[in-house]
Amino acid sequence: MNMNDIPAPIRYALTGLVLLVIGYGAAKYFPGLNEQSLQQPSVVKDISTTSNSNSVKIKVLNQDTQEPIGGANVRMESKEGTDLDKTDNLGSFRVQIPNTDYVRVNVSKDGCTGWNQDLNLKSNPGRYKRIFLVCSVPNKKSTNNK
Repeated sequence: MNMNDIPAPIRYALTGLVLLVIGYGAAKYFPGLNEQSLQQPSVVKDISTTSNSNSVKIKVLNQDTQEPIGGANVRMESKEGTDLDKTDNLGSFRVQIPNTDYVRVNVSKDGCTGWNQDLNLKSNPGRYKRIFLVCSVPNKKSTNNK
């Protein structure tokens, strides 16, 4: 069967349906594309089971390129405990923290300057807290043809 034999409106509708199904599948099943697929952090002291807690979402980005930094070490400290983990491939990190106004955050990655500050959790609750690291850009390798 030739696709040109199908009337144009039906062909367009079928194409749209296929694209919707593919988009839904990608958003549902590929890690890092939605909040539900973000890795749950490893907890040093079990602060994730605190009934009176907030979800804290962090996005680590390169200050110069605005690109996400995957594999950055994140350490969050509060009075209730410490949480250690790494950012995912989209530079994201999420953790449950007991209700508090501030939490101490330390972010480090080889080749980047560290970030160590108190983070205000009450500003824009539910949104990603963006942390920018200054990272060195690797030198381009010269290609010598000998």
